Amino acid sequence: MTQQEPIDFSEEHARQVLRDHITMIAKRSVEKHGHATTMRVMEAVLDDRDVIRRDVAWKLDTALLQAGEFAAAVPSEEGYVIALHDWFEGKQEVMPVVIAYHLATVNYGEHVVETAEAELFGASLLGLDIDAFYEQICSIANDWENK
Repeated sequence: MTQQEPIDFSEEHARQVLRDHITMIAKRSVEKHGHATTMRVMEAVLDDRDVIRRDVAWKLDTALLQAGEFAAAVPSEEGYVIALHDWFEGKQEVMPVVIAYHLATVNYGEHVVETAEAELFGASLLGLDIDAFYEQICSIANDWENK
């Protein structure tokens, strides 16, 4: 009888398992829909329960946001709403980036997801490396703050 390695219950191991799952789901999405760089592709991703586990919609609704937020994944009776500040009206080119950032929370819950997982999922869905995705989010946040 061979001796089995002990099960790793560490937080770091759990984070790595989560990151592996995020990468797998994002790859599945890209294979089915392509990179979610347009709202047309993003809408298809949002409707795909093989990619996004819960019902989710997005809407321009500043009233759903806390002070200082330009977007947030807000629980709703049906699942989640990704609320975007009204400032995003007419800015279809940046909306997929902001929505993608919040999809890890929709899939895995706000108490599980940290910034690194949100960036990994968003970057993977859009076909970007994490640093480029982070730079885009920061640029959008700066533009919003300087509105």
